[in-house]
Amino acid sequence: MNKLKIYFNSLLNLGINANNSVAEKRKIKTLNCLNLFVIVCLILGSSNSAYLKSKYPVLIELLFLVIAIVSLVFNYKKKYNASFLLFTFNVNLAIYYVSEYYPIETGAYLFYYPFITSIVLLSDIDKLNKQALVHLGITLFGLVLSLFTSLPINKLEFSNSEVHILWLYNVIFSVITTAFLTLLLARLIFNQNKEVLKNLNKVQHTEGELKQTLKQKDTLLAELHHRVKNNLAIISGLLNLQIDASKNDEVKTELAETKHRILSMALVHKMLYKNIETKKILISDYSHELIVEIANSYNLNDNITLNEKYDEVELSTNHLIPYGLVLNEILTNSIKYGKQNNKLNFSIVCKKNITTVNLIIKDDGNGFSENAFESNNTSLGLTLIKTLSEQLDGEVKFYNKNGAVVELVFDIS
Repeated sequence: MNKLKIYFNSLLNLGINANNSVAEKRKIKTLNCLNLFVIVCLILGSSNSAYLKSKYPVLIELLFLVIAIVSLVFNYKKKYNASFLLFTFNVNLAIYYVSEYYPIETGAYLFYYPFITSIVLLSDIDKLNKQALVHLGITLFGLVLSLFTSLPINKLEFSNSEVHILWLYNVIFSVITTAFLTLLLARLIFNQNKEVLKNLNKVQHTEGELKQTLKQKDTLLAELHHRVKNNLAIISGLLNLQIDASKNDEVKTELAETKHRILSMALVHKMLYKNIETKKILISDYSHELIVEIANSYNLNDNITLNEKYDEVELSTNHLIPYGLVLNEILTNSIKYGKQNNKLNFSIVCKKNITTVNLIIKDDGNGFSENAFESNNTSLGLTLIKTLSEQLDGEVKFYNKNGAVVELVFDIS
């Protein structure tokens, strides 16, 4: 019995693979089941040969049997649409032929009803299936043909009492067939739904584990940003001690500029630590906070006028650190050379295009000197700006327009 069940299940699963959707698996299994049912009915129907003898259409029955087997083979070859179409034609031809072979009063056409039920069950439940409408159209056409046309074949002759008995038999058998097919196919659908629920539970369990892993990852990443920020703060503190200990003004200036570069990097990790879930920072928030921090370190908080205008742009770590260093160098240069009467007017405009950011940063000082960009006279700050702009896959321009202007365009795609 177990072997028979295993064999039956293997026939039901003909043509199914892991890539099939739930609806496709249900359709393939159902079609295999219906083809097997047709084969069984044809084999059982061959018992009529004992009664009809020479009138029994052996060749026609064999043809229907072969078509049902070919439909199974098509399913196995993953030609699902062809299999479904062949099944439809086969059953239509079989019922039509039987309804023509027997007198219409016997009600052989009643077997269209379980067949129509089978097509409905084969269709997708959640949407109107065009393919199902085609098959229903073919079936309804066959039903009309069986009712209103007649083939030139010798119909079997029965007495009135025999016709009545055959009518009752066909009514009862068509109802039983419909109920059996409905229960059989409903059981297939029920088993598949159980499988779907089981898979859904697995997915939910896996999703829960992934969320937990992601949460742990975010915690570790936040800790990493926190530690980097603290380490950079320690380095900045050591530089402060070195500045205080040094008696050389030039050394103090260089150390202060290095400290500001470290500050721009530390600010990235500080802001990412606070916004670990976003993993990106608004350029407006970062720029404003960096400018204020550097201005405070130069004691310019009351003597700096900021004009800021930003489009909404988010930058990742890969962009933020080189951008912060560029902004630091530009602002430091403005503080050193662009102040007028110990006051600084600093302007930054950020415009976003489709895949690029255009930054225009300026002050109202004396501007760049004529020899500022000569190869033997280029400062470390300007060299850094050019190098970091290349790291951003961008282009930088320096020019004077009522003060020094730096225009930076870089890609964020």
